[in-house]
Amino acid sequence: MSEHPLAIELVAAAQYEPGTEPIHEHLRDCAECQDEYDIIQSELHNNPDTDGNNGHALDVGQFDEATIAEILAGAPTLPEPLISIGNVQSEPAAGDLWQIGNGDEAILALLTQTTDQTARVVPAVLDVDMADEKSIYIPADASPLGVDAILINDLARTVPVQALIAWVGTVAPDVVDQAVAAKPVPAATIGDRLAFPIHHHHDERHTVRWDIETLLADLTAAHPHSPDPNDSGAGRSHEWEFTYPFTELRNDLRARIFGSDLHLLPRTTLDIGQANTLTCIAKVTYLQTTTVIVTLTGAQSLLAMTGETLAAPCRTLLRHEPDANAIAVVLPIGDWTTVLFTSADTHAAFVAPAGHSEPRPTHVGYGFLDTMHKYLDSKITAWEETDSTTGPLPTPDTEEITERHSTLAVTSIRQSGARCREPKRGVWSTLPPTTGEAVMRFVQSLLDDHSMTEALAHLDTAWRESAGPPRGSTTFPGSEDDA
Repeated sequence: MSEHPLAIELVAAAQYEPGTEPIHEHLRDCAECQDEYDIIQSELHNNPDTDGNNGHALDVGQFDEATIAEILAGAPTLPEPLISIGNVQSEPAAGDLWQIGNGDEAILALLTQTTDQTARVVPAVLDVDMADEKSIYIPADASPLGVDAILINDLARTVPVQALIAWVGTVAPDVVDQAVAAKPVPAATIGDRLAFPIHHHHDERHTVRWDIETLLADLTAAHPHSPDPNDSGAGRSHEWEFTYPFTELRNDLRARIFGSDLHLLPRTTLDIGQANTLTCIAKVTYLQTTTVIVTLTGAQSLLAMTGETLAAPCRTLLRHEPDANAIAVVLPIGDWTTVLFTSADTHAAFVAPAGHSEPRPTHVGYGFLDTMHKYLDSKITAWEETDSTTGPLPTPDTEEITERHSTLAVTSIRQSGARCREPKRGVWSTLPPTTGEAVMRFVQSLLDDHSMTEALAHLDTAWRESAGPPRGSTTFPGSEDDA
């Protein structure tokens, strides 16, 4: 079953009528229909005496004409700008309210940023009862529609300009500023009341968001510039919308770094906050190294060119290109200022002696060609690394290393003893001359696979031999010390 079942078919499925098996199969993979099915099943359970219409049928005859007139009078009217929509032509611009969609569905959306190819949109809904804690209130006097509305700010997306159907009007600048810089809060103020989070999937607001998100996903997937990943890019530079032509960039890269090449990638986009977007556009290959190129676009792109902001999104994008060793984030203007991360540098780490370290870029601030030259110049082939070894690796002299470190350790203790108080000072500064040898024998015992108990016994014996009898004591033949 490819189409969604009708409500009457869901009622039949909820009553387990014969022939509804395909509907139950569809419900396993469709969360939207499952939500509606749960509601129907719950109502059937709470009202077992209702007939097949599930109690939803309305007998208009039970209302008189006055009641019907009152219902119609209280029904919302369509704002005049929506009736005359499409009569005015306008170039897309930030702050405009547009109707967006495809041939089957359409919604209202506020444009917060535009380019020649894309537009950043925030869905708008005229029913303020659909607001939650992330929504932004548009008062009637701030909207070209003349009625209250809300922006569903958590569903902001970047869509192709082909998705813009008709211009509606301009929204007040302060509302646009809120849409760009909005931060989640426990509750949003919508007119004279508060809107709170959605906690249950049966909440009516959840269904509205599901429909909007489904349409936006369709619009985003319909991006006109999605090249074949198996195409190297030759003959496809006409789909490269940047002022730096694809062919020219490819030739410059090859001339700068011999053996490198540039390939187009399928367009994968990732939103950063409310104002910026990362888009995968191509990859650079050189020897065994692959570098993904992503563009950073948005109203606050310069402020977002930091390791703290870009590390996590870059780590996410690298999962789509498992063969990539690095990712270069570029501002697609001028000489393409670049921030480059290796895959390892997108993760936090523990370093000595500072401790915890946040992700940091490998190169930052140079143009794209300079950045790639600096990064790829350090890459060498496997055979070059092999040829640099002229003979077998030397065997370490463990005895010499042990003796050197033992001597240094004992010397350090003697020196620190001079700065201590008694009795440490007297003991540490007058260690016997053979203490270093005793420590060396202890370490050597461990290296010879002796147990810790045996190694400590050897250390104790060596210590006693080097220290001699305790001061003020007399050793007699046959005594325990003599034994």
